[in-house]
Amino acid sequence: MKRKVRPASSLIIILYLVILHSFQGFAQDWLYFLDGVEMEVKITEVTTDYVKYKKLKEPEGPTLIMLKANLLKISHDNGTEELIENRASVE
Repeated sequence: MKRKVRPASSLIIILYLVILHSFQGFAQDWLYFLDGVEMEVKITEVTTDYVKYKKLKEPEGPTLIMLKANLLKISHDNGTEELIENRASVE
């Protein structure tokens, strides 16, 4: 005997998937500074020397640049983290 999937069950599964997918839009990047400050941002570029980012509350605002020498760690929205080890002084 074949078992039919009830429409209510299908609706619950679809709603669950939609809600799960919507949470991915809230993932953001984090910058951790040497002085203990943590900032939630949207990183636009990472090079060997600096990080370009936008403030989360100002996505259309200016792109800011921070030297990696001032950072302890970068946490990306995909879950990867980059520990900053090269702390060469910049003059």
